[in-house]
Amino acid sequence: MFNNFKIDKYINNIPRIAGVGIDLLSVDRVRTLYQRYQKHFLKKMLGEEELYVFQKRLNSNYERGIRFLTTRIASKEAFSKAVDTGIRYPVTWKNVQIINSSKGSPKIILSSDLDLWYRSTYEDAYVSISDDINLALAIVITDRKCKNVL
Repeated sequence: MFNNFKIDKYINNIPRIAGVGIDLLSVDRVRTLYQRYQKHFLKKMLGEEELYVFQKRLNSNYERGIRFLTTRIASKEAFSKAVDTGIRYPVTWKNVQIINSSKGSPKIILSSDLDLWYRSTYEDAYVSISDDINLALAIVITDRKCKNVL
């Protein structure tokens, strides 16, 4: 079928999945941790932009705020699995932020240090989040950096 098409010449320019991470997290577990440690817990888990959104959501609807916090933690854990480090250097809770775009879709924002490390191997990262009353689910897919051989 591809006899007359030299696919090997183009294969390195096709984005390839480098990693997939998924995390399922109990909203009750996060609620308990938040109620026990509050500001200390937030300071460890959220970046500045996330903290701002969390406070707004928590103030308007407590449960919505807790679910927001749960989805962000699940997303960061999924990201750490997709890049195969876990939550340890260079991936920390605070240097990965999950911020919604103007259209509402979640985007992964990395600190400058983490972004430098990430871009040495990876191209893009995609996150999808879902939650209900009891659970939050996040999946992250990372693209391998393409080598241009043309």
